Amino acid sequence: MGGGDLEAYINKVITHKAIFLCVRYNSSIVAMCIVYYNRVEKDFGYITNIRVLPSFQGLNIGNLLLIATIEYGKASHFKQLKLEVNKNNYPAIQLYNKHGFKVYDSSSASYFMQREL
Repeated sequence: MGGGDLEAYINKVITHKAIFLCVRYNSSIVAMCIVYYNRVEKDFGYITNIRVLPSFQGLNIGNLLLIATIEYGKASHFKQLKLEVNKNNYPAIQLYNKHGFKVYDSSSASYFMQREL
């Protein structure tokens, strides 16, 4: 993601009132999750990005971010949580399956997954 792309993405996140969760180690962000729980109908939220730096993977951080995201949606009375994941991202798919996400659609490169809240 180039500098202009990153700035545009950050502005979109702010404009659409996304929720940004991050994990810091010392002064650096080592993991983050961005989720949109902004639909007035509260029918679903959408995880747009969840990332953990490679040197911090395997420490349960992604799992904890996902749990926090799910719990926030439940507490806010949303009905579903959705996401898109690359078909080759096996660790992420395993994590999502562990938390009750099921594939509801796919493209050549991605699975679209959802779970009830």
